[in-house]
Parts: sequence; C-alpha cells; structure tokens
Amino acid sequence: MGTPLAKKNFAVDLGGQHFWMDCDDGQYVSTSFKQSLCGSAPCSVAKATCDGACFPGYNRPGCNKEKCHVNIDNTLIGGGFDVGFISLDKISIQSTEGSKYGPYVGISDFIFACANDRGVGNLARGANGMVGLGSNQIALPTQLSSAFGRSFRRNFAICLPSTSKSNGVIFFGDSPYVFYPGYNTSKAIDVSSRFQHTKLYINTAFTGSSVVTRGPHRRTTSSRSHLLWALVKAFDKEIAVWNVSKVAPVAPLQIAIP
Repeated sequence: MGTPLAKKNFAVDLGGQHFWMDCDDGQYVSTSFKQSLCGSAPCSVAKATCDGACFPGYNRPGCNKEKCHVNIDNTLIGGGFDVGFISLDKISIQSTEGSKYGPYVGISDFIFACANDRGVGNLARGANGMVGLGSNQIALPTQLSSAFGRSFRRNFAICLPSTSKSNGVIFFGDSPYVFYPGYNTSKAIDVSSRFQHTKLYINTAFTGSSVVTRGPHRRTTSSRSHLLWALVKAFDKEIAVWNVSKVAPVAPLQIAIP
C-alpha cells in the first residue's frame, strides 16, 4: 500500500464490511494518501457519516469534522470498537493465471478506513488491520471487481494451510485455482472442480449489536454463534480424513462448541 509501496499484513474477516487499517503514531506514511471530505463520492459509497468524530486524545492524521467516518468492526472481540476515517491510497496485489505468480497490479484511490491502534492488539501478531470480504461497496472483492471491470467477478476462494510451515492463499476472481498435490507439478488440479455449491441467502436482518460510545471505553456484543458452531463441526469432520492434528484453542480464536 501507499507511495512508496510498503508491505502490510491484515487479518481476514469473511463477512467484514470494511477494509480498515491502523494509521496512528506515524505507522502509515504515504505521499499518495488522501482523506475524504463529507459529501464526497467515497463517503457516499462507504455510507459514511459526518457528525464530528474527532474525540479528545485521538490525534490520527487529518482528524477534523470535515472528514467522514464509519464504525469499524474487530469481530475477534465481538464487534465495533472505534471509528475509521474514510481514506484513499494506492494498493498493489499480485496477479495469477491460476497456476503461477503473475505481475503485481495496482489500484489507485482504493477506499479504506483509517483507524487508530486500539484494535490491532487483538489481531494476529504483526497485523496492521482487517480485510473485509463482505458484500458492501468498499469490501475488498467489490472494489476489485469495480477496478478491473464487471467481468472480474466478486468471487474469492481461500485455501487454509495444513501445517504451520506452509502458507495459505486467497484467490480473488474466477477460477482456475490450480494446485499441485504433493508438490508434483505433473499432477496439477483445478480445485474449483471439486467445490460443492449451495445457494447464498443474504441475511437482511442484523442479528448482532454494536455499541460505540464517545468515552475512552467501548463496549460491544454480538450473536452469530449457531452458524459458527455448524461450520466448525463440518470443518472438523472433513479435515479428519487428512490426518491433521487438532491443537488447543488459541486466544482470541477460542470457540466453545456445545
């Protein structure tokens, strides 16, 4: 991200509605960085608000009542914890033809929320923020589709690593998603041919709650849990055939299944 380009690490939120990052204390320096004024197109796309979100003690870049903001979510701690100012900058992502790395491709004026460092302490070590893969207009899949044309569909596929010594990968856009079982390049397979599909129903009723106060403390609650239990049970059943060891829960990703 930025100018000059600097590598950033993010936690991934499958249903997250925003791409947000810590911009506090000189952690983010870029000559192409811009913040959006109230009434601008980026503020409108992000469905942001303008109600004077510069709280005492929050000295993030460009904080003033003319900048629009959204309530950002750290779902690892149960919901919203702060506001993020709608900002724009360049991003660069590596392309692929499905089987090997391609060149990096850039997007100018990518929209994200510029927050402070209160939430990143609960993320994975070294994470600078969270990438939302939800369905709204400033989630990453939607912005990629807008930048590269409607033929670049709002699809993504995630491959989780089976050991801590290997990396996972996220594909954006359509297949092929090519892998080499056992690293044998003569046996390349497009794993998308093995996918099973079901109709996606959009939840139009918000089932959790998020409370953001203007004091130094923030309190949040959320309820998504029955769907998560079903997912974890199904994952445990499928991964068992691969003879993968199951480790003890690690905070903050501790899930209790009844």
